[in-house]
Parts: sequence; structure tokens; C-alpha cells
Amino acid sequence: MERKDFLRSLGSAAALALILPCAACSSPAGDTSGQPEDQVEDPTSENELDFTIDLSSQDAEPLQEPGGYIIMNETVVVRNLAGDFVAATRRCPHEGNYQIVYDRVNNTERFWCDVHGSRFDLQGKPVNDITTNTLLIYQTELSGNTLRVFNP
Repeated sequence: MERKDFLRSLGSAAALALILPCAACSSPAGDTSGQPEDQVEDPTSENELDFTIDLSSQDAEPLQEPGGYIIMNETVVVRNLAGDFVAATRRCPHEGNYQIVYDRVNNTERFWCDVHGSRFDLQGKPVNDITTNTLLIYQTELSGNTLRVFNP
């Protein structure tokens, strides 16, 4: 029996239950996650990133205290435990997924990707063996209550 005949015999609800998980696994048009790590193209202009954050705004409230972070413009902006600002792309260098977040366990701070578990120190260096590629870290510049995040 061919697949389409099998699915037709199950009925539409059962067919959808079988098809949807497979559709989630297939690559959409333009997806480059199957490419080798060094060939993944980034849909954003990470090399031209330049934006500011008003640290007195409600959106930036998590940055008031060390250990807080926000996500803005596909960028994770962190106020580390030392009180310094660090910013990294959300794009994981392992397969290009935009899943990087900030995490800390006790006094260990890191960026991590929840897709495959890639972990990086705050300088972008990988700290486990999932990838050898470094995470893109942006420069930050504080002027009063304005934090600039940029890649020169």
C-alpha cells in the first residue's frame, strides 16, 4: 500500500497527527542548518549591528541588577555578575539556530543554546564539545543610561 493510500485510509485527523511531526523535521525553503558549521548564512546583518538601549526603560529593567539579561534585535544583552555589560548574537554557531540565551548556575555564567546544548563562556569560547566555533560577541559602550551594542 502506498503512503498516500495509507494516510487516506486513516482519515484526516490521524493523517495530520502523522504528518505534522515530519513536517517540523523537514527544512523550510532557505534553511541552511544542514550545511557545515562554517557555511551557515545568517539572515540578519550581524556585521552591521548597532543599536542602543535606554537602561532606565521598563524593557531594560532586568539589566538593573547583575545576573539579568534581555533579548533585543536577536541579541542577548547581559549584565554579568561583575556588573559589566556583555552582548552576544542569538545565532548559535553550531547550526545557526536563534536559541542562545544567558544562564548562570551559582557563579558560573554562560551562553547556551537549548537546541543541542552548545555552551559558551562570556567571551564566546565554546565550553563543551558540541562545537568548536566561537559565539559572536558584540562590543558594548555605556554612556549615562544609554547602552550601545555594536559590531564595529
